[in-house]
Amino acid sequence: MNYQDVLKYRKILYVEDDSIVRESTYDVLKLFFQEITVASDGESALSYLNDSFDIIILDLKLPKINGIELAKRFREKHEHSLIFMISSYQEIADLKEALRIGMIDYLSKPLQFDELQKTLMICAQKLSKNIIFTLGDNIIYNIESKTLFQDDKIVNLTKNEMLFVELILKYKNRILTFSGNFQYHKYRCHNRFHKKFIVTVAKKTQL
Repeated sequence: MNYQDVLKYRKILYVEDDSIVRESTYDVLKLFFQEITVASDGESALSYLNDSFDIIILDLKLPKINGIELAKRFREKHEHSLIFMISSYQEIADLKEALRIGMIDYLSKPLQFDELQKTLMICAQKLSKNIIFTLGDNIIYNIESKTLFQDDKIVNLTKNEMLFVELILKYKNRILTFSGNFQYHKYRCHNRFHKKFIVTVAKKTQL
């Protein structure tokens, strides 16, 4: 599973006043996200202040309300949103204020695809920190989408198998005992994903 899977269903706000830059960047963002909210100035962006966004991309020099002030307003409302800015070379000195807000990165204009992709991958890493869990060799579970991957292929889990995996993750670092149906699903997972799955999880959860 790659980081594009993490970004796909995330909500993103993109604010840029230059229509040409905005449209071209929007086309690039569509490669990574299904849901993109776009605003053309700081004032219109504020209309989304009560909406929750995983990632916020701001132009530094916006009309009506600049990127710094906009970032402050969103940061006060949404502590965990990931914010980064786009600016021209001449504006880099102004980014010192943005760094105090907790901005994760800044990109210079003209925007380069590789640089944008790199920053989005940083966002994906941060967003996946408490979502994606490694359960064994090449076995990964995404707790948000409730999807298990083995060797980068989706493994279909029954409802009870999914509950079993999430129970282990919920009570990690605790001693657990199993009986009845959960005992059965423990051995079913053992058979489906080989001994390494249970051994690896057991080391983390002290089964």
